[in-house]
Amino acid sequence: MACASLVALSEGCQSGWVAGWRIIYCCVMAAIDGKVSLRVMGSAPATAVAEPLLLALGARAGLDVARLDELAMALGLAVRRAGRPLVIELTPASGRLTVAVWPLAPGGLRECREVLRGLVGAVEVDDDGERLVMRAG
Repeated sequence: MACASLVALSEGCQSGWVAGWRIIYCCVMAAIDGKVSLRVMGSAPATAVAEPLLLALGARAGLDVARLDELAMALGLAVRRAGRPLVIELTPASGRLTVAVWPLAPGGLRECREVLRGLVGAVEVDDDGERLVMRAG
């Protein structure tokens, strides 16, 4: 007996049973000119889908393992404080990876902005506080 099973549904949604619980999550992904955009309904799927993409794109861009690990931690922190549905945009360049997350929950990053800056260094929140951009490399 499998402990988890997933069934593909329309428009990027999946349904399955995990340890007796029925779960449904949705993720729509598109890649245009090297930029990868994800639209995810919940924080657990967002982290599960975005982190491996972040690691792969960051490695291709030439970021070292320590930098990738810090960026993955910062992404996890931002995802937990973001609104739903959530959009994550990953843009690789030579030696650099830019990660954008939106919409942010009102006041969601107030407590953790300094932690994010400690992890990533280059952190920007737009004027209305709804979009976070992190740059590593």
